[in-house]
Amino acid sequence: MKYTRALVPPRAHKEYSISLQAKKYKTMGTGEYKMHELKYQAWLHDEKQIVNVIEINTFDKFISYYDISHCKDDAEIFDFIRSNSPNADCPFERCSLRTYIGLNDKNKIEMYTRDIVEGFNNRFVIEYGINRIKKVAYDDEIVEVDVPGFYFRSLIYNDKVYPIVGDLSGLEVIGNIDANPELLEVKRVER
Repeated sequence: MKYTRALVPPRAHKEYSISLQAKKYKTMGTGEYKMHELKYQAWLHDEKQIVNVIEINTFDKFISYYDISHCKDDAEIFDFIRSNSPNADCPFERCSLRTYIGLNDKNKIEMYTRDIVEGFNNRFVIEYGINRIKKVAYDDEIVEVDVPGFYFRSLIYNDKVYPIVGDLSGLEVIGNIDANPELLEVKRVER
């Protein structure tokens, strides 16, 4: 028998569901540890829009969010969210998750994975993954170490990867790879 979501109520499997409201985690920010709220957004492929994710259901493989397209102003949005549960969902295969990295750009805009940022005479995509770096071991031997985390991938300098540390106040979010794919087209420089 083929399993369908209709057989089991979506919230029946709480152990497979991740609520994202008011959770805080320790993460690497500007070279020091700091607390920030765990936030996700999702790019909905069919609707071509970004929504704030309220819940991730790993059992049924979908995200939940508030569809506020019918709201006319901020007061109506606030009232709707305060008095309702998330009223829309999207299966994983029809959306791309974006993770808040715990930092803001020079205009106080939150930075998420899949964002395109500009600054320091470069253009970057923010990504999460395993970054292989070279370290000097205790016996002066150079070893490669795999480090998971957020990083910048340069669009100008042949996909060179930079860790997210130091003073980032010169960066500005100019778009994201889903809504603004044209921003990925830049003149590349050999280094």
